[in-house]
Amino acid sequence: ETMKANKALSALQHKTRMMKALQSSRACMKEDMKERVAVQNKLHDICITMCKELGAFPEKCTCPGYKDTTDKTPGVMTWDELLYYMGDVAEASATAIKGWKSMR
Repeated sequence: ETMKANKALSALQHKTRMMKALQSSRACMKEDMKERVAVQNKLHDICITMCKELGAFPEKCTCPGYKDTTDKTPGVMTWDELLYYMGDVAEASATAIKGWKSMR
């Protein structure tokens, strides 16, 4: 009977040790992921700096996660820009008309 109790206690202790090890492993994985993200962000900045030094920035920059957001048509309005501008004009005119009507 004592032998059975010892085996049950041993199994419980083993299970407890495994749970603690699993929790510790999860904490380590979270910490590792934070470090990996920090290193990746640092390398991304270095990659963009290198592209600028080589004259490949922004059109030919191949850094991971980089999207070229420069204006491809400087001084020329594209359809998307025109539609956005017209939306602003319509909104501003509606506000102005409301203001004029309230002055009466």
